[in-house]
Amino acid sequence: MARWEQFLRGYGERRTLNELDLAAVPLFVAIRHIWLLGLHTGNGRDWGYGWMGDRYFDRSLKFLKTWEKKRLASLLPKPRRRSATKSKAAP
Repeated sequence: MARWEQFLRGYGERRTLNELDLAAVPLFVAIRHIWLLGLHTGNGRDWGYGWMGDRYFDRSLKFLKTWEKKRLASLLPKPRRRSATKSKAAP
């Protein structure tokens, strides 16, 4: 995280970033990763497909799933727990 903090400090010397801009950064991490997957697969004819095996896609999906747990879980509403003493509705 030191690089990110150094980047923000240096960037902040030239321009200011508001909180909304900073809050959007994690979303663009996932968007970039999905874009990169499309770039790689879309250019497979030119760059070759050999390196895009199961390992490549497994790692990419693992990255996105981990990102989702870290970043989106806090934004989504918590599921409500059903009360054990809740009575059934009359027919």
